[in-house]
Amino acid sequence: YRQRLWATKYCLVMCGSSHTNNVRLYDVVLHGCIPVIISDDFEPPLPDWLPWNDIALFLRPTMIPDLETILRSIPEERRLAMHARLVEHHFSAMRSFEWRGGMFWMAMLSGAAQRIARQLSTHPRRQRIDSYTSASAERFARTVGRWLDPTINETLVSARSLTGVSLSSSGFGCADAETLLPALRLLVKRRASAFSLPLVLIDGGANIGKSSSAFMETFGDVAYRRVVERAGETILPCIVCPKELAGWNTLLISVEPHSGNFKYLQDTAREGRWDLEGWVGVRAALSDRDGEGLFQRNAELDVDEVGVLLEDRSEASDYQNVDIVQTLTLDSIYRNEVSVRVPNAEVFLIKLDIEGQEPRVLQAARFMLMTPGRVKFIVFEYSRNTWRTSIGDTISFMWSVGYMCFLITEPTLWPIGGPYWNDVYQSPIWSNILCGRLTDPDLVELYNLYNDKHEATFAQFVRDIVDL
Repeated sequence: YRQRLWATKYCLVMCGSSHTNNVRLYDVVLHGCIPVIISDDFEPPLPDWLPWNDIALFLRPTMIPDLETILRSIPEERRLAMHARLVEHHFSAMRSFEWRGGMFWMAMLSGAAQRIARQLSTHPRRQRIDSYTSASAERFARTVGRWLDPTINETLVSARSLTGVSLSSSGFGCADAETLLPALRLLVKRRASAFSLPLVLIDGGANIGKSSSAFMETFGDVAYRRVVERAGETILPCIVCPKELAGWNTLLISVEPHSGNFKYLQDTAREGRWDLEGWVGVRAALSDRDGEGLFQRNAELDVDEVGVLLEDRSEASDYQNVDIVQTLTLDSIYRNEVSVRVPNAEVFLIKLDIEGQEPRVLQAARFMLMTPGRVKFIVFEYSRNTWRTSIGDTISFMWSVGYMCFLITEPTLWPIGGPYWNDVYQSPIWSNILCGRLTDPDLVELYNLYNDKHEATFAQFVRDIVDL
């Protein structure tokens, strides 16, 4: 039976002992056979997770007489593409149905939770949640209006009036992961017992090390370790407060594909003595798959901040400055660089500034994001000029895997995930987004630490949405 499944190109999944016959479907998928589902009303499992129209055929029972003709008419290229999506992709149907690995149950329960949430949309508590979210969108619109024109009459500015408007302001784009560092540091100090050392950080798109330097300075202790290294055994506790030096305070993974930028990054690390803490430089491009990719650099820039990973060579604007680079997923970075040094570590912060690859990298890391205790906070850059999808789609995806997201501005974190989403948040053409696990109490704490005038409504929103 198994050998026949392995050798068969198409396998029928028909209504049998059960209405859906999911057992047969699982058998077929786990053996790499393209399902041919014959039913008028079949709903496949994990509909929000798997692209069923790309990995299976759906036929009505009345089409059975023409079944052979239909299957023979499918081009070989399409069949191979369907098979590849079925078995080869890192979150393929075959891997998703591997129930012993645990991810199947996470995906199944996540999908069930989303369907239940939709059914509860008429819950009385939802009315209170809607009042929080609509009020937040209006405050955001009035704030943006003051940035654009301090003399403007606030009554003329509303979320509706800004919907569809494109805005560019340093108040959005320049507020990034580094802007959050004082609040993040205070969070760690206030709850020191809750965090295990070393604190793990991943700087995706590290460039020459600007953010990495800030991370190391904020969370590392290089200065003290340099003093100890110089003084050796002659150091006295009365001169420098004694500390435990058995391990690192920080494990920082800096990922950068550009050869010139990476050399500057290594120089920065060497000059800053990051080796006294835990630092790993990885020359690679973050992507949705492991392997190799085409990276276009700007030869006119000594420090290239606009290098981009291409889909294929046809996208290149300058063929002479396209390099072949290694591509890695976040899962691979965690497995090969983090886990081997700190087994089962929680990544405290992931920063992504990777010129339009952010949505794909996050999508590819869905298993990692759904694993409890694996990733605490994520900050990623949004640029309408380089993204191939809308910011709303990515915020929706992050919500689906359990993360609440915020638009970062200098004075305020604006909640934009889940029920908070409003089209007005698509106005900035360049911005940075913070995401954290909704059920993590440190998310509310960080929100309160960062905001100049935080409101209790967000904490109440979290309680309402978790209890809903």
